[in-house]
Amino acid sequence: MSMWQQWWRQPQRVWLRRALFQVHLWSGLALGLYIVVLSLTGSALVYRRELVAYLKTPVPRYDESARWLSTEELRATAQRAYPDYEITDVSGTPSRRNPVARVDLTRNGQKKERLFNPYTGADLGDAFTVGEQAVLWTVRLHDELLFDGRGRYWNGVGSAFVTMLCLTGAIVWWPGIGRWRRSLVVKVRRGWRRFNWDLHSAMGAWLFLFIVLWGVSGFYLGVPEPFTSLVDYIYGPLELEERPGDVALAWLSRLHFGRWQSGSLKALWAVVGVAPALMFVTGVSSCGGTGSCANVPRTTSLSREECKPDLQVGRRTASPSDATRAVSLAARTPEATCRLGPDAEPRGRPPAPVATQGTIPDRTAPPDTASRQRHK
Repeated sequence: MSMWQQWWRQPQRVWLRRALFQVHLWSGLALGLYIVVLSLTGSALVYRRELVAYLKTPVPRYDESARWLSTEELRATAQRAYPDYEITDVSGTPSRRNPVARVDLTRNGQKKERLFNPYTGADLGDAFTVGEQAVLWTVRLHDELLFDGRGRYWNGVGSAFVTMLCLTGAIVWWPGIGRWRRSLVVKVRRGWRRFNWDLHSAMGAWLFLFIVLWGVSGFYLGVPEPFTSLVDYIYGPLELEERPGDVALAWLSRLHFGRWQSGSLKALWAVVGVAPALMFVTGVSSCGGTGSCANVPRTTSLSREECKPDLQVGRRTASPSDATRAVSLAARTPEATCRLGPDAEPRGRPPAPVATQGTIPDRTAPPDTASRQRHK
């Protein structure tokens, strides 16, 4: 059986798949905090416009027929409201988009920026509220990791590693042609850690395209040069007409942020955006925080139908009647293969010598000698 056929039918026995499992595991642990931060902040920033509109200082409705106070009147009003401050500037012109007047004040080196109602002279509040500052801080964390200058570049590099994590996860997820449908569902009656593993596996399968999209688009937003160079190579130098490659990159950016006009699409992006953080939590929980996933339940009862693809045990072929015997999961890996009977071993290993009472088999003896010792 070729390696491709083995991976198609029994991928747990392919050494490359086991190696990629270790790459996926350790890279996921290394990128865990980064993934959680970007997942939660990105999901919240889907509603960036709504958050800013809710947290900013309320402004009056624009009234074209109402009289706008003069600069001297606004200055005098602000001075009465803040007698200990020096008025340094009064700005603002009548407009439908921003119908407020802004007043800059200073005292002992401390600056204050306030908004005033241009019709009544009422003090409205801060020009830049604490809530707006929190949203801006979240934007900087998501876009630049709070680093100035090269922060966006390193964020793109991190997104490239996330893309690699998704691709290795897709290879590790494949359970074989006979069991792939069962890896799309979550069974809740197999213990907490097994539930975490099933949830991690199913979420990765159903949301694979979303997570790859965010990884690739994050790489583009942080390191755009490879993408623009590829578009230039395919479509030639930039001209007045918009090239198909430019349209594709623009859509890549839109798909990353998910700020749609449709409320349903926006809600979908916000909910699915939490999935990478949840996948990190379920992945760590299923492995118990170790590097071997040894704490995933080592035996799990399977039904007769679930073990049909794995009736090949050791060097013999199990008959249909064997499927009625006790069946357990030999969990060398979380997707371990079935074994039949109380003494059956996982595929690929010969049956271990069994010692009878009062005798100890010689492990170094040839198989026939060990067999004779067991029957003494």
